[in-house]
Amino acid sequence: LSSYYRRFIKSYATIAEPLIALTRHSDLKSFQWSEACQNSIETLRQRLIGAPIISYPRFDQPFILQLDASDVGLSAILAQ
Repeated sequence: LSSYYRRFIKSYATIAEPLIALTRHSDLKSFQWSEACQNSIETLRQRLIGAPIISYPRFDQPFILQLDASDVGLSAILAQ
């Protein structure tokens, strides 16, 4: 979810680097959740729930409904 909003989060790549580094390991045994990973996820969470990412809708502006479906699931995002 956060990668969708990366354009709204200043220094996203720097903040998310510890999390992105976890995906670079081909050996699952080397997966290590560190304090840097925890700080990264907390910072991203705070940036996502803080203004201006989450705000009241502006009914004078158009809405965009984005849908995705597969054999096992359905998702929808209402954006503006």
